[in-house]
Amino acid sequence: MLTSPSTFRMTLLTCLVVAVTVLTSCGDEAHPSSAIAQVPKRKIGPAAHLLATDKMPTAGADWTGVDTTDADEVLGPCHLTSLVDIGALSAARRTWSSSASSPKAVQVVAKFADNKSAWRAHQVLDSWQADCAGRVDGTVGDRRAVEVATGSAEAYRVAQGDRATDLGIVRKGEYLSVVSFTSPASSDPAPTKAALKRIAATF
Repeated sequence: MLTSPSTFRMTLLTCLVVAVTVLTSCGDEAHPSSAIAQVPKRKIGPAAHLLATDKMPTAGADWTGVDTTDADEVLGPCHLTSLVDIGALSAARRTWSSSASSPKAVQVVAKFADNKSAWRAHQVLDSWQADCAGRVDGTVGDRRAVEVATGSAEAYRVAQGDRATDLGIVRKGEYLSVVSFTSPASSDPAPTKAALKRIAATF
């Protein structure tokens, strides 16, 4: 059966209308680049994992000052060098202080080239703790695992006279963060564990 020219044109026009309607209804599926462009970029870099100024747990006194810098210095009595010195590509540091000399809290976040580099740096920190008793005048506690939502974390205490320093370490992927609390020796180490949980939640 032959189809007349007018019928053929009508059929072709109908097909075109249907095709345009389908493409239009696809929206972002027809244009995946548009959907990608609408996704907000995730914050990256060490500073993105520093606790907010009001999120560091207190250690017996309210924090009265907070300072943020990209300087990476030695943190804690057992550490021998900065994280940059053992391979970190970049680092960020935030310090919380009180009206007295203690308590004081410091958090450093460092980014390494890859997961393995961060793991190796973590091993270095553990080795410093392992031989710390022979280098400092004080009592070095054992490293104890801290349960966190993501990554791995641990903490230990160094008691020197009437003052104690609680060190916490949390590692996730290529990131490694160290938090230090300096407070009276009679203080509870709980703030360090709470800080590690909050830091891990940023990853």
